[in-house]
Amino acid sequence: MKTTRTLILICLSFITSHSFAQEMWNVQNDLDSYYQRVQYWNSHYQLDSAAKADAQLRARLLYLTSNNPETMKLSFKYLKYYDGLKIYSSSDKSFRIYQWDDEIGPTGHNYITVYQYIVDNKVQSASLLPGCQSQIASNMKYKNLYTLKTKTRIYYLATYAKKFSQEEAYEGVEVFSRNDHSINDSIQIIKSTMADTAYCDYGYMLSEPKGVTTHSIYFDKKKKTIFFPVVNKEYVVSSSYTAYKFNGTFFKEVAFKK
Repeated sequence: MKTTRTLILICLSFITSHSFAQEMWNVQNDLDSYYQRVQYWNSHYQLDSAAKADAQLRARLLYLTSNNPETMKLSFKYLKYYDGLKIYSSSDKSFRIYQWDDEIGPTGHNYITVYQYIVDNKVQSASLLPGCQSQIASNMKYKNLYTLKTKTRIYYLATYAKKFSQEEAYEGVEVFSRNDHSINDSIQIIKSTMADTAYCDYGYMLSEPKGVTTHSIYFDKKKKTIFFPVVNKEYVVSSSYTAYKFNGTFFKEVAFKK
């Protein structure tokens, strides 16, 4: 009897695992079909049709990530390889950023962005979050996602680059804040020394974008410090950094020696 029961449990486990894998495969295939529509119209220079397909893709990604909690842990290997999907996941596994470039924007880049997060013990998704970045430009490309935990909230620091032309770009860090019941990007915790003003999004303009490939904004988790490359008067990135350390309330500039 015990042997029979064990075999039944093994079979049920196999069936459940196979069913889950098939479901997640279907999710990827579904998204891929929407992405291919965007690429088809884009390759035929039908920009209106491409824009419509783009909106449908965003809506579908929102629907699938909000109605399938398992996607929070899914690697999406198929879409990463064939369609260039980028996923930025927090270390606490409670916040994700999905991003695609469908290459139809005025600068040749148009990033489809969807945020997935856990609040009130539920997985939810949104294309915009409440806060200071509600009108964010579509040519913003995320680069890294860092996690900072405090006693009351969890902060997610997302570095990004935004290209305005071949000669001009902007690099910054956007702060997301999450507790058990909400998430937003309106928490102003990066404090400028010059104006003593706090920001939820902080960065700098560049006239020579190539510099950010070697020197870029990064966060040191152990030191709880954001390092910003120093930009000279010609808006060119140097190899020096300015350090902003978290003091429990704000990130404020501190003395830093490399």
